[in-house]
Amino acid sequence: MERYLTRTAPSMAAFGAQAAAPTVQAVPEADDERLLSLLQQYWGYRAFRPPQLEVIRAAMEGRDTLVVMATGGGKSLCYQVPALAMGRTVLVVSPLISLMHDQVEALNARGVPAAFLGSAQTNQEIKRHAWAGEYALVYVTPELVTSSPESLRSLHAAKV
Repeated sequence: MERYLTRTAPSMAAFGAQAAAPTVQAVPEADDERLLSLLQQYWGYRAFRPPQLEVIRAAMEGRDTLVVMATGGGKSLCYQVPALAMGRTVLVVSPLISLMHDQVEALNARGVPAAFLGSAQTNQEIKRHAWAGEYALVYVTPELVTSSPESLRSLHAAKV
């Protein structure tokens, strides 16, 4: 069973950040070709699975999106492709550290700049690059989000 939900409520308010009203702009149909090109270039797939393209477009339009798909169904592409298409850093919150490490490693091997920031992160260089928005994707743990709201606010201020 595959489902996705979108909403337009600001998502950072719960962490004390000043959330601007969500900006929702339609993604032109012509961008679908560019999205498909990114999919082929970085992942080698010839087509999106349902409902990936629809979810990607919703994310690119600035709508918060929840995707529920089976393991291996392609959920990760729903936030990885928009990161490349929009040219801005996407923050990924996941409780699965081993999965985040695997995804960062796989993305870097494909030429996609990605990093993992955990609560025990000691590499200040990675933090500095993340704060500067130099990664397409920054993976963080829920613990970092809840125990270090100043880190989340710093990322938000950097437009991550």
